[in-house]
Amino acid sequence: MDWRDDGIVLSTRKLGESSVRLSVLTRDYGRHAGLVRGATSKSMRGTLEPGNEIRVGWSARLAEHLG
Repeated sequence: MDWRDDGIVLSTRKLGESSVRLSVLTRDYGRHAGLVRGATSKSMRGTLEPGNEIRVGWSARLAEHLG
């Protein structure tokens, strides 16, 4: 299952040393959670603040899996 859409960042939760679990609300697919690797880097920190609009690419084997 792969898709791309525009979305709004709802929340982030630290997962490991440099990754976060991202919750995003998209127009076509609703609320989804995904793993963002390297999200604690200086360039990504400001992008993943709650309320920001981002372009999301989601990829998982099944629809129930974390993208």
